[in-house]
Amino acid sequence: MPVGILASLLLCSALPSAAVAQDVNQIRWKSEAQVRQILGEPISTTPPVGTHATYTLWRYDGYTVAFANSKAFHLFRTDSLNTMELNENRAEGS
Repeated sequence: MPVGILASLLLCSALPSAAVAQDVNQIRWKSEAQVRQILGEPISTTPPVGTHATYTLWRYDGYTVAFANSKAFHLFRTDSLNTMELNENRAEGS
């Protein structure tokens, strides 16, 4: 995933629910091992991308955790990511 898309996800994601917001504060700036202890095994992961920093995404049921240089920095609700991907596809086709 290019860095620009990851930055857009941060800016365009919908506000998280109270439960997700609590999880964000619980995992922010934690290592991958610490996040795994808190949230368990992810359903899937993306390989690292980036040049100045390496970014990875861990997918869980209902949300995705974003890492920069192996530290968690954000948690997205899956439905907000799906909405954004749909909007990006529409913009490309215009």
